[in-house]
Amino acid sequence: LLTSLAKQSREVRHVQWTIIFGRAEKALKKATAFVRKHPSEHVRLLGFTQDIDSYFAASDVVVTKPGG
Repeated sequence: LLTSLAKQSREVRHVQWTIIFGRAEKALKKATAFVRKHPSEHVRLLGFTQDIDSYFAASDVVVTKPGG
């Protein structure tokens, strides 16, 4: 997913990606390392946030995983 995201962020400049990992700290660290190697001003990585409703409201598309 991150490889595709890195490619898309270079090709499609009008899209902003915000990926919220919640409490999945290991996945966030891995994604952060990847983004450091493939920097993009269009990709933002977040851990747990109390502001999730604001992110949903500001989004055109939301992709989630099943479960908690």
